[in-house]
Amino acid sequence: MSKKYLISDFFENNENIHAGFYIEHREKNLHSHDFWEISYVYEGSGTHYYGNNEITDIKSGEVILITPNTEHCIKSPNVNNGGWVKVLNLLIKDDYIRKIIKRLSLIREIEEYKLMKKLVSGDLFFIKISDFAEILYRMLMNTAHEYNHFTYGSSVIIENCIVNILIYMIRLYELNERKDNVATTKDEIIDKIIRYIQLNYSSEITLENLSSYTHLSREYLSRYFKKITGKNISVYISEIRIERAKYMLRTTKFRINDICYLCGYKSYSNFQKSFKKIVGISAGEYRLKAK
Repeated sequence: MSKKYLISDFFENNENIHAGFYIEHREKNLHSHDFWEISYVYEGSGTHYYGNNEITDIKSGEVILITPNTEHCIKSPNVNNGGWVKVLNLLIKDDYIRKIIKRLSLIREIEEYKLMKKLVSGDLFFIKISDFAEILYRMLMNTAHEYNHFTYGSSVIIENCIVNILIYMIRLYELNERKDNVATTKDEIIDKIIRYIQLNYSSEITLENLSSYTHLSREYLSRYFKKITGKNISVYISEIRIERAKYMLRTTKFRINDICYLCGYKSYSNFQKSFKKIVGISAGEYRLKAK
């Protein structure tokens, strides 16, 4: 029989969150609780159990999100098979995070994302995120810091961190689910670059960024991408950005000028030039036709 943890076991006074660093058991210790849990594995590898039947490996650099009342546990390996699994745990009260989810559900751009639908549904589930989880780690660390050094403005920073954590989890989950759009080749290096561009299209992406990320020279990276995909990296980046712009033009009321910058363009004229080159008409004409 699994153990049921109470809010009073972790939360003090009127806290909405609890953040801490934990070492996982070596024995299977299924449990559940009425609050949410986001765990980042910062050391070791082990086994994650979910309910009675589902088992998955878990290793350093991965994030797990657990909804309330979901039976689960992370088990460290036996002494002879490795070290302890160490996690940064963020526990969040259900009513607190539900208010945040409700706000996010009103954002038309992400309301149709698979994880957004799962968050709104109230169903029991867990998800594991492996790719780009270091982005979540920085946010979780910032949340833990504010929690453990609570001072003026900490509550606002913590809430904003949780909003950002959820948005990034929604993005990362969607990238993993859309394998047909994200992993378009059987080449590990190219797929890694494509995932990076899909995630960071709204920011500046340079050959220097990609070179540092893949540990390949800029010259080799550029030639290799063109050889495998038939496109220059800059062309592919433009195509991804314009696809996102088309989506926003169809589904939001954002000004075209704002969409330009949300899609990673620093110059409105460059955005319009790129849009017309790829789509064949201007962004304004596209929006009118999409109505």
